Formats: sequence, C-alpha cells, structure tokens
Amino acid sequence: MKRKSDDLHGTNFVFLKRAFPDLIDSIEDGFFGDEPSKGPFVRKTIKFLDGTYMTVFELIETRTGKKKKYQYDWEYQRGKLWKWQNEPHDQ
Repeated sequence: MKRKSDDLHGTNFVFLKRAFPDLIDSIEDGFFGDEPSKGPFVRKTIKFLDGTYMTVFELIETRTGKKKKYQYDWEYQRGKLWKWQNEPHDQ
C-alpha cells in the first residue's frame, strides 16, 4: 500500500540514531550548526560513519505532528547529491 505524503509524521531523530548506530555518527541540530530548528521548522544534519552526510528539512503541522513539506539531501560523494522532496520541480 502506497502512503500519501500528507500521512507522514515528523521524523523521530532519537529513534533513528538508536536504530542505526552502525551507520549514523551523529545527528546535529541545524545545517552544520547554522539555521537551527525553530517552531515548526526542523533542520538537522545527519553525519554517517563513512563521512557522508544528509541535511534534513521538515515543516511540521504543529496541531497534528504531520509533515507539510520535507526535503532530504544526501551527499554521497564530494559534490554529488541525492535529493528527496515532496514538491515537484523541473529537474
């Protein structure tokens, strides 16, 4: 069964770190220490043990705890990105 993106709750980063200790080195607030999370805006940097990282942006509906918008950018090689988001784009 395919899940609609408006059914997704905000990420539980504490659970994520505990569930994948052999993959995740750290989860830090903000994008590399800048632009910290505030209110419904969640910004995190996930650093993996292999030296790669992922930046996370989620806009959370405070009443329901569900994601209104999200974007995940994973740098898997220097300068190479994989991007996931819930908004369409031309690229």
